[in-house]
Amino acid sequence: MLALNRDCKAAQNVAAVCPDEKLDKIIEKASDEFWKVIVKEFPEVKTGDYSPELTWAWNADCKNAVKWWLFWNHPKVDQNI
Repeated sequence: MLALNRDCKAAQNVAAVCPDEKLDKIIEKASDEFWKVIVKEFPEVKTGDYSPELTWAWNADCKNAVKWWLFWNHPKVDQNI
């Protein structure tokens, strides 16, 4: 997926409606809900181990996906870049 570089105009337009601090909290909440579904679907799994590197990559990918979603869908984001 093409990353929204913080210096590009598209990223600046998204940051105007959803600053990184807010987006980080939203991603954390959404990830918690995602993992609750996974745990429910695999009750035989008794641990929740996940590497720090994969956690970082997961969070970065989620954040990028939400930024692109906001770019294409939020009514206050200027898509004219």
